[in-house]
Amino acid sequence: MAYSTFYPAEEYHQDYYKKNPVRYTYYRSRSGRDTFLESIDWSKKAMTKLRYCLNSAALRFVPVADLQKEGFGEFDKLFSR
Repeated sequence: MAYSTFYPAEEYHQDYYKKNPVRYTYYRSRSGRDTFLESIDWSKKAMTKLRYCLNSAALRFVPVADLQKEGFGEFDKLFSR
């Protein structure tokens, strides 16, 4: 998908962690991001596996009943009715 316009972030978003260290620390402690990142095996062996990250906003959901009509008939067999 091609982008049309780039909107820079507002100035108050820049260096938020420096300008609001207490709030940023609270956010980091509650978001779970650090805990999640610590749970990942970052070794070379683990990083050879393929990983995919999908943004659900980028997906188009097609009801099973419409698979043929939408050109996805080959996947019809994957769903039991």
